[in-house]
Amino acid sequence: LEAEASEIPVSYSRKNGASWDALGGAPVDAGTYKASITLGEDSNTVTVEVEFTIELKELTVTGATAANKVYDGSNSVTVTGVALSGIAGSDDVKVNTTGLLGIISSANAGTYRSITLPALTLIGEKAGNYTLVQPAGAVETSVTIEKASAAPNLPEATKTVEFSVKKVSAVTLPTGWVWAAGDTSKDLTAGSRVTATAVYNGADKGNYSVETVVVFITRKACAHAGATELRSVA
Repeated sequence: LEAEASEIPVSYSRKNGASWDALGGAPVDAGTYKASITLGEDSNTVTVEVEFTIELKELTVTGATAANKVYDGSNSVTVTGVALSGIAGSDDVKVNTTGLLGIISSANAGTYRSITLPALTLIGEKAGNYTLVQPAGAVETSVTIEKASAAPNLPEATKTVEFSVKKVSAVTLPTGWVWAAGDTSKDLTAGSRVTATAVYNGADKGNYSVETVVVFITRKACAHAGATELRSVA
């Protein structure tokens, strides 16, 4: 009698190096397998073996998420997630984002819509069933670099200068700072307070919330003012 297809016993094994490991049922994960079918009874049996492969499924990257940060002079940002296309059902597979940094087009404050990712690695219970197609270029994102609080070397709000300093332009400012063009020609009157604006002019200007400082400048009085000159009479 011919056996019904549903009654034919099939055993499966998975290739493991040079050997084969027996399985308890039909395989579902990627790998190389062998199906063994035995027909007949007693001495009249015949076994047929078929080797087959379940290929890895390709995944592609469709976008990424990254953490916003405060301006620090670097165009790298922390990647918090990578969107994948091609996952079967509810398979547990994702990109390992531990310590993962992406590169955006500038280090300056602003919002960026694309990010370049480094080599990516899959993790998860079903990660072994997939292969990831590494992005050839930048992928979609939305990440913001916020302005830092204040520019470096912030000038003090009050300055007292020597009597010999007669104009705002002669008053020294910290590295990266200049006087506003409209204030450089202001005269300093001894004993009087003059207001001038210091402006940050460093290479990374535009990346700080505070880049101008109003400075009150007081010129000292002449040290010899009112002094009586003594002369000897021969």
